Amino acid sequence: CGSSNQGVGRIKNLQDFVAHTPSFLRKRGVPDLRLIVVEQTKRGLFNKGVLFNSGVKQAEAIGCDYMVMNDVDQIPIGDSLKHEFPSQPTHLCTETDQEKFKLYETMVGGALLLSLEQYKKLNGYSNLYFGWGQEDDDMYERIRAVYKKVLHFKKGKYHALSHARVKDLDVTSSFRNNSKHL
Repeated sequence: CGSSNQGVGRIKNLQDFVAHTPSFLRKRGVPDLRLIVVEQTKRGLFNKGVLFNSGVKQAEAIGCDYMVMNDVDQIPIGDSLKHEFPSQPTHLCTETDQEKFKLYETMVGGALLLSLEQYKKLNGYSNLYFGWGQEDDDMYERIRAVYKKVLHFKKGKYHALSHARVKDLDVTSSFRNNSKHL
């Protein structure tokens, strides 16, 4: 979380996320909130799929029937956001100040709401994506293949927490290798 490729500043992001999100969700009627944090060792390239899949195993072990797969650098701020049992996987982080609140509907990054059963039906996140990028595109395509369309929560406003960004991540060899899996 501290110093690997895209990880600089993520400890502060986690502190801010934990300080904000539980009270935000309780105010919106989510009384039985469980926050599971999964973190990768500093060895090797980042793999979001492995982390999310590990978190889901933890969620299942403690009896959760649905979850929000939330990136630590996106915190919910929209008053109309709903965190309730979904009829199908739903992309929540559809408008972020990182993108000037422009609605984006061709991925499921930032925050994705789904039930444990839906996650299993999708076979979880792929473990094939190392480094930065394209794991959320892969999940978008998995959802489209199984559910025929991807639900996007309109007005899913999120605030992007600040952290150092690595320039040109989409031109690295790991990004190019990831493209082979889509």
